[in-house]
Amino acid sequence: MCLNKDPKESFQNHIQQTMHKCNIIIDKNQQKYLAPKKTLAPKLNNLIKTHKEDKPIRPITNNIQAPSYQLARYLNKKINQLIKLPYTYATKNLKEVVQDLNNIQINNQHKITTLEIKDLYVHLPTQNIINITKFWLNKNSNQNIIVKQTLELIRVILDQNYF
Repeated sequence: MCLNKDPKESFQNHIQQTMHKCNIIIDKNQQKYLAPKKTLAPKLNNLIKTHKEDKPIRPITNNIQAPSYQLARYLNKKINQLIKLPYTYATKNLKEVVQDLNNIQINNQHKITTLEIKDLYVHLPTQNIINITKFWLNKNSNQNIIVKQTLELIRVILDQNYF
C-alpha cells in the first residue's frame, strides 16, 4: 500500500496525547524524552541469508528513530518491573547459553533441541499480546489504573508503527 503522506506527525501526536493521559505510568518530565520531535520513518533493509540454499532475504528494520521507539523501550522496562513471570529464562549470547547448559544436570531422559525462528514478528497476534499482558498485570498489580494505562500505551505502540 502506498501512502500519500508520511504518517509520522500523526503518530507523534497520538503518542503524545496517549502519554499525557497515562500520567501514572509516565510522569510529565519523562514525556518529552519518550516522544522526541525529530523522528524518521524506519527504513526497510535486507540481509541475504547466504548460508541458505535459495539465498532468501531477511527483511530488517531499524526503528531507533521511529516515533514510538523510546516509548516502547521505556514501557518494556516498566512492564518487566510490574510483571514477575515464573520460569523466565533469557540469554544474551551463545557463551551464556553454554555456561547455563554446563550448570544443568542432564540425564538420559533429557533432550536438548534447537529451533530456528522463521518469520519472527511477521504476524504478531496483537490482541493476544494485549490479553496476555492484561492477565499478568492483573495477577501482579492490584491497581486498575496502572493496568489500564499500561494497556493503553501498548495499544498506541502497536497501532503507531509503519509495518
